[in-house]
Amino acid sequence: MKVGLCYPTPVLDDGTQVFDAAILPALKRATNAALLRVNLDHRSPINDNIVHASRDAGFEVLPILEPDYTGSIDPHVYAEWCLAMVERYHFPVVELGNEPWTIHRMPAEQYARYVSMAGAMLRQAATPIVI
Repeated sequence: MKVGLCYPTPVLDDGTQVFDAAILPALKRATNAALLRVNLDHRSPINDNIVHASRDAGFEVLPILEPDYTGSIDPHVYAEWCLAMVERYHFPVVELGNEPWTIHRMPAEQYARYVSMAGAMLRQAATPIVI
């Protein structure tokens, strides 16, 4: 069993960046957690910073690959972004979105289109992955 932490959302809906890499080493020392679950948003310019800082602090990253909860991008574009993230960072495990209805009020049918497309594309990739 691996124990992990969930980092607060690093980028708010209004684009405000709240990721603070400076606290990660202290979190690692205080908790000795193996995993850090973080939101990676397709609109965020700081995804690289989040992944690298988390790994530099000694965490294995469990990414939540966030779709566009407004539904304004094509599910295929989201799926391609997910595949690019997995290939770029060699994630062995990913979460596709998080609480789409509870937090974002995304209809189930719309969420299903996003995760079905991304899941199919990730499974067809050469990289083994758990979704």
